[in-house]
Amino acid sequence: MKKVLVLLLLITMLLPVWSAGQREKASEEVKLVLSIWGGDNDKVIMESMLASVADELEGISVEILLLADYDRTITTRLVGGQQVDIMAVAESVHQFSSRNQLLPLDDMIAKHSLDIEKRFGASKDLYARDGKVYALPLRGGPMVLYSNMEVLKEKPSIDWSFEQLVQAAKDAHRQGATTAETVWGFVPAGNGTWWPWYTSFIYAAGGSLLDENGMPNFNDKATIQGLKNYASFILDSKVGPSLAEMSDIGQTSPDPVFNSGKAAMIATGWWNVGSLQNAPFTWDVATIPNDKGRGTVIFGQGLAVTASSRYKDQAFRVIQALTSVPAQEKIVELKWDIPSNAQVLASDAFLNAEWSSNPLDMSAVSDAVSKGAIALPYNPQWNEMHDIISNVVNEILKGSLTAQAGAERIQQELLEQVFSL
Repeated sequence: MKKVLVLLLLITMLLPVWSAGQREKASEEVKLVLSIWGGDNDKVIMESMLASVADELEGISVEILLLADYDRTITTRLVGGQQVDIMAVAESVHQFSSRNQLLPLDDMIAKHSLDIEKRFGASKDLYARDGKVYALPLRGGPMVLYSNMEVLKEKPSIDWSFEQLVQAAKDAHRQGATTAETVWGFVPAGNGTWWPWYTSFIYAAGGSLLDENGMPNFNDKATIQGLKNYASFILDSKVGPSLAEMSDIGQTSPDPVFNSGKAAMIATGWWNVGSLQNAPFTWDVATIPNDKGRGTVIFGQGLAVTASSRYKDQAFRVIQALTSVPAQEKIVELKWDIPSNAQVLASDAFLNAEWSSNPLDMSAVSDAVSKGAIALPYNPQWNEMHDIISNVVNEILKGSLTAQAGAERIQQELLEQVFSL
Protein backbone atom coordinates (compact mmCIF):
# COMPACT_ATOMS: atom_id res chain seq x y z
CA MET A 1 0.00 0.00 0.00
CA LYS A 2 2.84 2.31 0.87
CA LYS A 3 4.45 1.61 -2.51
CA VAL A 4 1.26 2.58 -4.29
CA LEU A 5 1.00 5.81 -2.33
CA VAL A 6 4.63 6.66 -3.09
CA LEU A 7 4.05 5.99 -6.81
CA LEU A 8 0.96 8.18 -6.88
CA LEU A 9 2.86 10.93 -5.09
CA LEU A 10 5.66 10.78 -7.66
CA ILE A 11 3.18 10.94 -10.54
CA THR A 12 1.47 13.90 -8.90
CA MET A 13 4.79 15.68 -8.51
CA LEU A 14 5.98 14.97 -12.05
CA LEU A 15 2.71 15.74 -13.84
CA PRO A 16 3.08 19.57 -13.64
CA VAL A 17 6.65 19.27 -14.91
CA TRP A 18 5.54 17.12 -17.88
CA SER A 19 2.61 19.44 -18.61
CA ALA A 20 4.86 22.48 -18.55
CA GLY A 21 7.22 20.76 -20.95
CA GLN A 22 4.37 19.98 -23.32
CA ARG A 23 3.16 23.58 -23.19
CA GLU A 24 6.68 24.82 -23.88
CA LYS A 25 6.98 22.44 -26.82
CA ALA A 26 3.61 23.51 -28.20
CA SER A 27 4.54 27.17 -27.91
CA GLU A 28 7.88 26.81 -29.71
CA GLU A 29 7.98 28.98 -32.82
CA VAL A 30 9.28 27.95 -36.19
CA LYS A 31 11.98 30.49 -36.96
CA LEU A 32 12.41 31.37 -40.63
CA VAL A 33 15.02 33.51 -42.38
CA LEU A 34 13.93 35.74 -45.30
CA SER A 35 16.67 37.38 -47.38
CA ILE A 36 16.19 40.67 -49.25
CA TRP A 37 18.28 43.36 -50.91
CA GLY A 38 17.90 47.13 -50.58
CA GLY A 39 18.27 49.48 -47.62
CA ASP A 40 17.06 49.84 -44.06
CA ASN A 41 13.75 51.26 -45.26
CA ASP A 42 13.05 48.11 -47.26
CA LYS A 43 13.62 46.02 -44.15
CA VAL A 44 11.33 48.22 -42.05
CA ILE A 45 8.55 47.96 -44.64
CA MET A 46 8.88 44.18 -44.86
CA GLU A 47 8.63 43.98 -41.07
CA SER A 48 5.52 46.17 -41.17
CA MET A 49 3.98 43.87 -43.79
CA LEU A 50 4.70 40.83 -41.64
CA ALA A 51 3.13 42.54 -38.62
CA SER A 52 -0.05 43.16 -40.62
CA VAL A 53 -0.53 39.41 -41.15
CA ALA A 54 0.79 38.19 -37.79
CA ASP A 55 -2.54 36.52 -36.94
CA GLU A 56 -2.24 34.33 -40.04
CA LEU A 57 1.27 33.27 -39.09
CA GLU A 58 0.85 32.23 -35.48
CA GLY A 59 3.73 30.02 -34.43
CA ILE A 60 6.04 31.40 -37.13
CA SER A 61 8.67 34.09 -36.65
CA VAL A 62 10.59 35.62 -39.54
CA GLU A 63 14.03 37.19 -39.43
CA ILE A 64 14.63 39.68 -42.26
CA LEU A 65 18.16 39.31 -43.57
CA LEU A 66 19.30 42.40 -45.51
CA LEU A 67 22.19 41.49 -47.81
CA ALA A 68 24.56 43.64 -49.86
CA ASP A 69 25.91 42.36 -53.20
CA TYR A 70 22.83 40.20 -53.12
CA ASP A 71 23.29 37.51 -55.78
CA ARG A 72 26.84 36.72 -54.71
CA THR A 73 26.12 36.83 -50.98
CA ILE A 74 22.97 34.72 -51.11
CA THR A 75 24.76 32.18 -53.31
CA THR A 76 27.51 31.90 -50.71
CA ARG A 77 24.96 31.34 -47.95
CA LEU A 78 23.09 28.68 -49.89
CA VAL A 79 26.24 26.80 -50.89
CA GLY A 80 27.55 27.05 -47.33
CA GLY A 81 24.40 25.53 -45.87
CA GLN A 82 23.43 28.62 -43.86
CA GLN A 83 19.74 28.97 -43.14
CA VAL A 84 17.67 30.82 -45.71
CA ASP A 85 14.05 29.72 -45.99
CA ILE A 86 12.59 32.47 -48.16
CA MET A 87 14.59 34.57 -50.60
CA ALA A 88 13.79 37.61 -52.65
CA VAL A 89 14.40 37.12 -56.37
CA ALA A 90 14.26 39.17 -59.57
CA GLU A 91 15.72 38.74 -63.06
CA SER A 92 18.35 36.28 -61.86
CA VAL A 93 15.73 33.91 -60.37
CA HIS A 94 16.59 31.07 -62.72
CA GLN A 95 20.28 31.18 -61.98
CA PHE A 96 19.06 29.71 -58.69
CA SER A 97 16.24 27.52 -59.97
CA SER A 98 18.57 25.92 -62.54
CA ARG A 99 20.86 24.86 -59.68
CA ASN A 100 17.89 23.27 -57.89
CA GLN A 101 18.23 25.82 -55.08
CA LEU A 102 14.57 26.90 -55.26
CA LEU A 103 11.46 24.86 -54.56
CA PRO A 104 8.90 24.66 -57.40
CA LEU A 105 5.78 26.09 -55.78
CA ASP A 106 3.09 24.39 -57.85
CA ASP A 107 2.32 21.69 -55.27
CA MET A 108 2.19 24.27 -52.48
CA ILE A 109 -0.09 26.49 -54.56
CA ALA A 110 -2.47 23.57 -55.04
CA LYS A 111 -2.23 22.42 -51.41
CA HIS A 112 -3.13 25.86 -50.08
CA SER A 113 -5.79 26.50 -52.77
CA LEU A 114 -4.15 29.72 -53.95
CA ASP A 115 -5.63 31.05 -57.21
CA ILE A 116 -2.55 32.80 -58.60
CA GLU A 117 -4.35 34.12 -61.69
CA LYS A 118 -6.93 35.84 -59.50
CA ARG A 119 -4.31 37.13 -57.09
CA PHE A 120 -1.69 38.34 -59.57
CA GLY A 121 -3.36 38.67 -62.97
CA ALA A 122 -0.86 38.81 -65.83
CA SER A 123 2.03 38.85 -63.35
CA LYS A 124 1.42 35.27 -62.22
CA ASP A 125 4.03 33.82 -64.59
CA LEU A 126 6.81 36.35 -64.02
CA TYR A 127 8.96 33.80 -62.22
CA ALA A 128 7.92 30.64 -64.07
CA ARG A 129 10.18 28.37 -66.11
CA ASP A 130 9.44 25.14 -67.93
CA GLY A 131 5.86 25.20 -66.71
CA LYS A 132 6.83 25.52 -63.04
CA VAL A 133 6.35 28.52 -60.74
CA TYR A 134 9.45 29.31 -58.67
CA ALA A 135 8.36 32.50 -56.92
CA LEU A 136 5.28 34.60 -56.24
CA PRO A 137 5.37 38.33 -57.12
CA LEU A 138 5.68 40.54 -54.03
CA ARG A 139 5.85 43.95 -55.62
CA GLY A 140 6.08 44.92 -59.24
CA GLY A 141 6.46 48.47 -60.32
CA PRO A 142 5.81 48.43 -64.06
CA MET A 143 7.64 50.37 -66.70
CA VAL A 144 5.18 53.15 -67.51
CA LEU A 145 4.86 55.80 -70.17
CA TYR A 146 5.52 59.18 -68.56
CA SER A 147 3.46 61.72 -70.47
CA ASN A 148 3.93 65.49 -70.68
CA MET A 149 0.31 66.61 -70.89
CA GLU A 150 1.25 70.15 -71.91
CA VAL A 151 2.51 69.01 -75.31
CA LEU A 152 0.48 65.85 -75.93
CA LYS A 153 -3.00 66.13 -77.41
CA GLU A 154 -4.23 63.18 -75.36
CA LYS A 155 -2.88 60.65 -72.92
CA PRO A 156 -1.63 57.41 -74.50
CA SER A 157 -3.77 54.31 -74.12
CA ILE A 158 -2.91 50.66 -73.60
CA ASP A 159 -5.14 49.95 -76.62
CA TRP A 160 -3.16 52.14 -79.02
CA SER A 161 -1.31 50.66 -81.97
CA PHE A 162 2.37 51.42 -82.47
CA GLU A 163 1.41 53.76 -85.31
CA GLN A 164 -0.80 55.78 -82.97
CA LEU A 165 2.07 56.10 -80.50
CA VAL A 166 4.39 57.35 -83.24
CA GLN A 167 1.79 59.85 -84.46
CA ALA A 168 1.32 61.21 -80.94
CA ALA A 169 5.10 61.63 -80.67
CA LYS A 170 5.21 63.44 -84.02
CA ASP A 171 2.39 65.79 -83.02
CA ALA A 172 4.09 66.63 -79.72
CA HIS A 173 7.62 67.05 -81.11
CA ARG A 174 8.91 70.63 -81.05
CA GLN A 175 12.11 71.11 -83.02
CA GLY A 176 14.32 73.75 -81.41
CA ALA A 177 17.16 75.79 -82.81
CA THR A 178 19.55 73.48 -80.96
CA THR A 179 19.39 69.93 -79.66
CA ALA A 180 19.10 71.22 -76.09
CA GLU A 181 16.12 73.43 -77.00
CA THR A 182 14.16 70.68 -78.74
CA VAL A 183 11.16 69.07 -77.04
CA TRP A 184 11.43 65.48 -78.20
CA GLY A 185 8.33 63.45 -79.00
CA PHE A 186 9.70 60.23 -77.52
CA VAL A 187 13.14 59.56 -76.03
CA PRO A 188 13.81 55.82 -76.49
CA ALA A 189 17.34 55.50 -75.09
CA GLY A 190 20.14 57.20 -73.18
CA ASN A 191 23.76 57.12 -74.24
CA GLY A 192 23.06 53.44 -74.90
CA THR A 193 20.14 51.09 -74.67
CA TRP A 194 18.73 49.17 -71.70
CA TRP A 195 17.07 45.76 -71.94
CA PRO A 196 13.55 46.83 -70.80
CA TRP A 197 13.29 49.40 -73.62
CA TYR A 198 13.89 47.14 -76.59
CA THR A 199 12.23 44.19 -74.87
CA SER A 200 9.02 46.18 -74.46
CA PHE A 201 8.81 46.95 -78.18
CA ILE A 202 9.73 43.41 -79.20
CA TYR A 203 6.87 41.93 -77.19
CA ALA A 204 4.41 44.69 -78.10
CA ALA A 205 5.01 43.81 -81.77
CA GLY A 206 4.09 40.20 -81.03
CA GLY A 207 7.67 38.96 -80.87
CA SER A 208 9.70 37.46 -78.05
CA LEU A 209 13.27 37.02 -76.88
CA LEU A 210 13.00 33.23 -76.86
CA ASP A 211 10.72 30.80 -78.65
CA GLU A 212 8.48 28.17 -77.06
CA ASN A 213 11.48 25.84 -76.81
CA GLY A 214 13.55 28.39 -74.89
CA MET A 215 15.84 29.15 -77.82
CA PRO A 216 16.68 32.58 -79.35
CA ASN A 217 13.82 33.99 -81.40
CA PHE A 218 15.52 36.78 -83.33
CA ASN A 219 14.83 35.15 -86.69
CA ASP A 220 11.12 35.72 -86.05
CA LYS A 221 9.44 38.42 -88.17
CA ALA A 222 7.57 39.96 -85.24
CA THR A 223 10.74 40.13 -83.13
CA ILE A 224 12.59 41.85 -85.98
CA GLN A 225 9.67 44.27 -86.39
CA GLY A 226 9.87 45.08 -82.69
CA LEU A 227 13.53 46.02 -83.04
CA LYS A 228 12.68 48.12 -86.09
CA ASN A 229 9.86 49.88 -84.22
CA TYR A 230 12.15 50.68 -81.31
CA ALA A 231 14.88 52.16 -83.50
CA SER A 232 12.40 54.06 -85.68
CA PHE A 233 11.94 56.85 -83.11
CA ILE A 234 15.52 57.86 -83.85
CA LEU A 235 16.10 56.67 -87.41
CA ASP A 236 12.73 57.17 -89.17
CA SER A 237 10.34 59.59 -87.49
CA LYS A 238 13.30 61.31 -85.80
CA VAL A 239 11.19 62.28 -82.79
CA GLY A 240 13.88 60.94 -80.46
CA PRO A 241 17.48 62.06 -79.99
CA SER A 242 20.22 59.83 -81.30
CA LEU A 243 22.80 58.41 -78.90
CA ALA A 244 25.20 61.13 -80.03
CA GLU A 245 22.58 63.85 -79.47
CA MET A 246 21.96 62.50 -75.97
CA SER A 247 25.66 63.02 -75.32
CA ASP A 248 25.36 66.57 -76.70
CA ILE A 249 22.50 67.23 -74.29
CA GLY A 250 24.69 65.91 -71.50
CA GLN A 251 22.26 63.21 -70.40
CA THR A 252 22.81 59.49 -70.01
CA SER A 253 19.16 58.46 -69.69
CA PRO A 254 15.72 59.70 -70.84
CA ASP A 255 14.52 60.42 -67.29
CA PRO A 256 16.15 63.84 -66.76
CA VAL A 257 15.20 64.89 -70.30
CA PHE A 258 11.54 64.32 -69.47
CA ASN A 259 11.86 65.78 -65.98
CA SER A 260 13.16 69.04 -67.45
CA GLY A 261 10.15 69.30 -69.79
CA LYS A 262 12.17 68.43 -72.91
CA ALA A 263 10.32 65.22 -73.81
CA ALA A 264 6.68 64.44 -74.49
CA MET A 265 7.07 60.78 -73.55
CA ILE A 266 9.58 58.37 -72.06
CA ALA A 267 9.32 54.80 -70.81
CA THR A 268 10.91 54.15 -67.43
CA GLY A 269 10.25 52.71 -64.01
CA TRP A 270 7.98 53.88 -61.21
CA TRP A 271 10.99 55.27 -59.37
CA ASN A 272 10.92 58.40 -61.55
CA VAL A 273 7.72 59.56 -59.83
CA GLY A 274 9.77 60.83 -56.90
CA SER A 275 11.89 63.02 -59.19
CA LEU A 276 8.81 64.78 -60.55
CA GLN A 277 7.37 66.08 -57.29
CA ASN A 278 8.08 69.69 -58.26
CA ALA A 279 7.98 69.38 -62.05
CA PRO A 280 7.28 72.72 -63.79
CA PHE A 281 4.68 71.14 -66.09
CA THR A 282 1.61 68.90 -65.92
CA TRP A 283 2.40 65.24 -66.37
CA ASP A 284 0.76 61.87 -65.95
CA VAL A 285 1.54 58.18 -66.22
CA ALA A 286 0.13 56.00 -68.98
CA THR A 287 0.36 52.36 -69.96
CA ILE A 288 2.73 51.41 -72.77
CA PRO A 289 0.51 50.38 -75.71
CA ASN A 290 0.08 46.63 -76.13
CA ASP A 291 -0.10 46.95 -79.95
CA LYS A 292 -0.06 43.32 -81.15
CA GLY A 293 1.11 41.73 -77.90
CA ARG A 294 1.91 43.08 -74.46
CA GLY A 295 4.20 46.01 -73.79
CA THR A 296 4.90 46.32 -70.07
CA VAL A 297 8.09 45.12 -68.41
CA ILE A 298 7.60 44.60 -64.67
CA PHE A 299 10.37 45.51 -62.25
CA GLY A 300 10.31 44.35 -58.71
CA GLN A 301 10.67 41.43 -56.44
CA GLY A 302 9.36 37.93 -56.05
CA LEU A 303 9.60 35.61 -53.07
CA ALA A 304 10.81 32.03 -53.39
CA VAL A 305 11.13 29.10 -50.98
CA THR A 306 14.61 27.60 -50.90
CA ALA A 307 14.98 23.90 -51.61
CA SER A 308 17.16 23.58 -48.50
CA SER A 309 14.56 24.98 -46.07
CA ARG A 310 13.50 22.61 -43.28
CA TYR A 311 10.19 24.47 -43.05
CA LYS A 312 8.93 24.61 -46.62
CA ASP A 313 5.22 24.63 -45.77
CA GLN A 314 5.60 27.43 -43.22
CA ALA A 315 7.77 29.38 -45.65
CA PHE A 316 5.09 29.16 -48.32
CA ARG A 317 2.47 30.32 -45.82
CA VAL A 318 4.58 33.42 -45.19
CA ILE A 319 4.82 34.16 -48.92
CA GLN A 320 1.10 33.62 -49.34
CA ALA A 321 0.41 36.02 -46.45
CA LEU A 322 2.80 38.68 -47.76
CA THR A 323 0.97 38.71 -51.10
CA SER A 324 -2.47 38.91 -49.46
CA VAL A 325 -4.55 42.09 -49.28
CA PRO A 326 -3.59 43.27 -45.74
CA ALA A 327 0.16 43.01 -46.37
CA GLN A 328 -0.07 44.44 -49.89
CA GLU A 329 -2.03 47.44 -48.63
CA LYS A 330 1.03 48.28 -46.52
CA ILE A 331 3.03 48.70 -49.73
CA VAL A 332 0.58 51.41 -50.80
CA GLU A 333 0.30 53.00 -47.36
CA LEU A 334 4.08 53.30 -47.06
CA LYS A 335 4.50 54.36 -50.73
CA TRP A 336 7.09 51.66 -51.30
CA ASP A 337 6.23 50.37 -54.77
CA ILE A 338 3.37 48.98 -56.84
CA PRO A 339 1.66 46.02 -55.13
CA SER A 340 1.43 42.69 -56.95
CA ASN A 341 -2.03 41.78 -55.62
CA ALA A 342 -4.63 42.45 -58.35
CA GLN A 343 -7.37 43.19 -55.81
CA VAL A 344 -5.26 45.89 -54.18
CA LEU A 345 -4.34 47.29 -57.60
CA ALA A 346 -8.03 47.78 -58.33
CA SER A 347 -8.85 49.21 -54.89
CA ASP A 348 -9.65 52.82 -54.01
CA ALA A 349 -6.74 52.76 -51.57
CA PHE A 350 -4.35 52.29 -54.49
CA LEU A 351 -6.15 54.25 -57.19
CA ASN A 352 -6.64 57.27 -54.92
CA ALA A 353 -3.25 57.14 -53.21
CA GLU A 354 -1.34 60.43 -53.17
CA TRP A 355 1.88 59.32 -54.81
CA SER A 356 2.53 62.82 -56.04
CA SER A 357 1.28 66.38 -55.59
CA ASN A 358 0.54 66.14 -59.32
CA PRO A 359 -2.71 64.12 -59.76
CA LEU A 360 -2.00 60.78 -61.45
CA ASP A 361 -4.28 58.36 -63.25
CA MET A 362 -3.42 55.24 -61.30
CA SER A 363 -5.70 53.07 -63.41
CA ALA A 364 -2.92 53.17 -66.01
CA VAL A 365 -0.60 51.45 -63.55
CA SER A 366 -3.25 48.91 -62.64
CA ASP A 367 -3.78 48.17 -66.35
CA ALA A 368 -0.04 47.85 -66.91
CA VAL A 369 0.30 45.16 -64.25
CA SER A 370 -2.97 43.30 -64.80
CA LYS A 371 -3.31 43.59 -68.61
CA GLY A 372 0.04 44.58 -70.08
CA ALA A 373 2.67 42.63 -68.14
CA ILE A 374 5.10 40.60 -70.23
CA ALA A 375 5.89 37.09 -68.98
CA LEU A 376 9.63 37.41 -69.47
CA PRO A 377 11.78 34.30 -69.95
CA TYR A 378 14.03 34.75 -66.93
CA ASN A 379 16.43 31.96 -67.79
CA PRO A 380 19.80 31.04 -66.26
CA GLN A 381 21.57 32.84 -69.14
CA TRP A 382 19.66 36.11 -68.66
CA ASN A 383 22.64 38.42 -68.06
CA GLU A 384 24.87 36.91 -70.77
CA MET A 385 21.99 37.00 -73.23
CA HIS A 386 21.29 40.70 -72.74
CA ASP A 387 24.96 41.68 -72.92
CA ILE A 388 24.92 40.44 -76.52
CA ILE A 389 21.50 41.87 -77.41
CA SER A 390 22.21 45.31 -75.94
CA ASN A 391 25.52 45.67 -77.77
CA VAL A 392 23.91 44.90 -81.12
CA VAL A 393 20.84 47.08 -80.45
CA ASN A 394 23.19 50.00 -79.81
CA GLU A 395 24.59 49.47 -83.31
CA ILE A 396 21.04 49.42 -84.71
CA LEU A 397 20.23 52.70 -82.94
CA LYS A 398 23.37 54.27 -84.42
CA GLY A 399 22.28 53.20 -87.90
CA SER A 400 25.33 50.95 -88.28
CA LEU A 401 23.08 47.90 -88.70
CA THR A 402 19.54 47.48 -89.97
CA ALA A 403 17.05 45.77 -87.69
CA GLN A 404 17.18 42.73 -89.98
CA ALA A 405 20.98 42.53 -89.98
CA GLY A 406 21.12 43.19 -86.26
CA ALA A 407 18.60 40.46 -85.52
CA GLU A 408 20.60 37.98 -87.62
CA ARG A 409 23.76 38.86 -85.71
CA ILE A 410 22.01 38.54 -82.34
CA GLN A 411 20.60 35.16 -83.31
CA GLN A 412 23.99 33.88 -84.41
CA GLU A 413 25.92 35.18 -81.39
CA LEU A 414 23.35 33.88 -78.90
CA LEU A 415 23.44 30.43 -80.48
CA GLU A 416 27.23 30.34 -80.64
CA GLN A 417 28.14 31.99 -77.33
CA VAL A 418 25.26 31.37 -74.91
CA PHE A 419 22.97 28.56 -75.99
CA SER A 420 25.62 26.19 -77.31
CA LEU A 421 26.84 25.50 -73.77
